[in-house]
Amino acid sequence: MNIKILEMHDGKFSSEQMKEFFDEVKDKSHWKNPIDVCVVKSCIELAQASICHYHGCIPECYFDREDEFGIKWFRIESPGYMCD
Repeated sequence: MNIKILEMHDGKFSSEQMKEFFDEVKDKSHWKNPIDVCVVKSCIELAQASICHYHGCIPECYFDREDEFGIKWFRIESPGYMCD
C-alpha cells in the first residue's frame, strides 16, 4: 500500500514545491518532530508527497471539518521522521 502511494506522487511535484510546502507545515523547533496540520483538499497530495519525502513515512489523512464557507479541511498527521 505505501509503495503505491509513493509511486502515485513520483515526479508529480518538484523538489522546490515539496520543500516550500514542508517548510510551511514542519515543526519550527525541529523538522523531525511530528506534524499535525489541516489543509484544503487541493493540497492533500502535495502534503503527502512532501511529508513522505522529508519524514520517510506516509502521513495519515482524514476529513476534519467543513467551514462556514463550505470549504472542506483535511487533517494531515505524521508521527515524525522515520516513523514506523
